Amino acid sequence: ADCTGHVADLPMQTERGIHTRLFSRAFIMDDGSKRVVFITADTGMVSQRLRLEVILQELKAKYRDLYRQVNVVMSGTHKHSCMGDYFHYTLFMITSKGRLYKPLSSIDIIVIMKFTDLDRDGMGLLSWFGIHPVSMKNTNRMVSSDNLGYASYAFEQEKNFGFLPGEGPFVASFSSSNLEDSSPNILGLSHLSYCLILICISDCGVSALLYLVNLYSSAKQELHGPVYGAHQWVNMTDETVPLNSTHTGRTCKPALGHSFAAGTTDGGENFIQGKEPLWMFRSSLLVL
Repeated sequence: ADCTGHVADLPMQTERGIHTRLFSRAFIMDDGSKRVVFITADTGMVSQRLRLEVILQELKAKYRDLYRQVNVVMSGTHKHSCMGDYFHYTLFMITSKGRLYKPLSSIDIIVIMKFTDLDRDGMGLLSWFGIHPVSMKNTNRMVSSDNLGYASYAFEQEKNFGFLPGEGPFVASFSSSNLEDSSPNILGLSHLSYCLILICISDCGVSALLYLVNLYSSAKQELHGPVYGAHQWVNMTDETVPLNSTHTGRTCKPALGHSFAAGTTDGGENFIQGKEPLWMFRSSLLVL
């Protein structure tokens, strides 16, 4: 489903247009007695408020108790070039600027789930691909689903010939995996023009796509057994954590330290860590 939303006339990031539209993709696994839903969306991340709104309001109103906290998984692909007004938490709403880099680093193990009908014809692909979706550089002003979104788009267009994006029967999702929060810019800081950045996104997405096409075509191991979902609430502000065999510690209320805003060695933020009065003032507010 298209989840781009409004791009103009909202206090969000600093968008100036759309490179690609954003989509959410859902996969339902049902063994006849239990059901689990995995939803991946072209967003930076999924907030608790967004999750509650989707499950307790939208899904409950339409499907009653079929979908609940325990059997719905929502995941963001961690885009750095989507709108910044969806997260609902104050610190993220004050300023929604992110750090954007160039692609990519490869991984050795890639997991995919291939969905077929009773005739073994393909219906969908769910993949966990280890790449940080930050091919758009930090001067980008276009809403974009970035490299993973492009890979999903290209795979779906290949399978849904003749359909507009997001409207065909085949669904392909490249969900977030071990992307971490370090720069994937293995070739150094990018000074490419905007047009070349778009080519990089295409190349990066195609690289992921070609690898996944081969895995998808050769996938043979079938999954058997029951479907089960689990959910647990944890108060992360008051948990006992073992430090060693003799000592324990306790968690506290969260705060973002100076290092959170430092950027990376090849793409630092617009201030020197710990020396800008504006950011020092903001840090003091967090401490208070």
